[in-house]
This record gives sequence, structure tokens and C-alpha cells, in this order.
Amino acid sequence: MSTNFWLRYWISDSQEREKNGEDARPVSYYLMGYGRLVLLYMFFDLVSNYTTEVVCGIQASKVLYDRLMTRVLRLPMSFFDVTP
Repeated sequence: MSTNFWLRYWISDSQEREKNGEDARPVSYYLMGYGRLVLLYMFFDLVSNYTTEVVCGIQASKVLYDRLMTRVLRLPMSFFDVTP
């Protein structure tokens, strides 16, 4: 979302500078700002996705393990006598 605001700023700033007769900023100024926003978004996306997947994965593993162990330990002894 911030990249859309940056692009809107780029367009409006360029138009205002042309109207006022000021020198235009170099394109590299706008591209560097846009690149920084994209890198910032990528960083936060990577961190949030990694954290979510790790936390959810560990929690799911714990739940599955606990349910499995509970059910295996509550089986009757005859199951273990018959099943190798």
C-alpha cells in the first residue's frame, strides 16, 4: 500500500515542480524511495510468514504428538499381543 502512496507522491511532486518552475528531482530519488519501500515490505513479509509458519508448525506437531501418544497408551494390551 505504501508503494502506491509513493507512486502518487512521485507523480504529484513532478507535476507541482513543473508548474512552479522548479528543477525536477532526479529519477533516482524516486526509484531509491520505491526500492526501499519494496525491500521493507519484503523483509516484513518474510519475517511474518516465517514466524507464523514456525509457530503454527510447532503447535500442530505438539497437538498431533499428544493425541497420538494418548491414543497409543490407552490401547488395550491385547492390541500389542496381536500386532507385531
